Amino acid sequence: MITFLYDQFNNICSNYLLNFIKNENIDYLTYDIKEAPADLINPVYVREIENFDPAYDYFQLLDARVKQKLLDGEIKYVFYSTSETDEPMEVKRRLSRLCNNHGIPKSHIEYLTPNYASEKYDEFTVFPHFELKVYYEVRNNVPEQFENNRRQRIFTCNNMHNSIHTKIFCMTIWQHGFHKSGFFSYPMSNITDEFDHPENIPIMQWHEYWENLPNLLSVFDLHTPINEQLIVNRDDRVFYQQSYWNFIVQKNYFNDAIILSEEMFRCVANLQPFTVLGKQNTLREFRKHGYQTLDGIINESYDMLENDEQRLNKCFLLGYHLMSQPDEWHINLISKAKNALFHNQREFLKPKKGMLQHVIDTVVSSNQIQK
Repeated sequence: MITFLYDQFNNICSNYLLNFIKNENIDYLTYDIKEAPADLINPVYVREIENFDPAYDYFQLLDARVKQKLLDGEIKYVFYSTSETDEPMEVKRRLSRLCNNHGIPKSHIEYLTPNYASEKYDEFTVFPHFELKVYYEVRNNVPEQFENNRRQRIFTCNNMHNSIHTKIFCMTIWQHGFHKSGFFSYPMSNITDEFDHPENIPIMQWHEYWENLPNLLSVFDLHTPINEQLIVNRDDRVFYQQSYWNFIVQKNYFNDAIILSEEMFRCVANLQPFTVLGKQNTLREFRKHGYQTLDGIINESYDMLENDEQRLNKCFLLGYHLMSQPDEWHINLISKAKNALFHNQREFLKPKKGMLQHVIDTVVSSNQIQK
């Protein structure tokens, strides 16, 4: 049993963890902190954060009753992160400072994260947020048959975020004219601050595979947004059913973050093979959790490369190879991938109650604070 506490700053209705628990009919209780009895069962105060803000004081605006119970060790403050880009060491340092400033023992907080690179730090519990999110959304509506026939486009590469690595990858697709053979979209070019001072970005010094990168990017800027309607009013089924491949560009590329992203699991659910431009060893992490990749059918060696420029170039070269092939070639290749695609869908559709209960037990057991 787990008990959720909430107050005016914490909307319990949108709580991902609670909604996952409801889906599995796991026992739970909820209380407004103003009405909570003294003898609560494993109480937790869950704060969802999309991106960890190192300048924000996450304890300052706590309800006085929540903060007192936290100080007394009567509740656990659980941070539930859905971020793909948080740096574990930065989060760890900031939370340590906040705990010291407010006199709160670090053992009274828990940080759930979808970042598998955080497993090496005791302060974090890795939680498969994106796998569960997609699972509960689509588990009753996945394709049961494999349609291996001619499709409208070679690939899908739809992007809802604008970051420098995403921009370079998509610019290179566009530069070669391949965007015409895919469901391809790119957002406005001026939505992030990192482009305000490009001279401060180490990636701008890349020269091994891209010459005069700032000029190339500025030319690409003149043509964005590209096909933005694809990601505004989209029917995901078309992207999966009518293209052979999905080129996934993850939000994180440079931070210490290995993310098994929402896009990866949507491809798995829909039997669509993909490449993933992300942190080194993302595919290796994917395999650790029972899934199969297509190495041996396509060249996935890019995933092992530590050098960011080399990895991006290698991933693009794989995409270049795939985008250059005729429909018959893709139909033949994907037929070879059929067994792995169905294996992954079956793995994904396995009941998640045990996975969810394990994380709840971890939080609850760590909530047995010795007072």
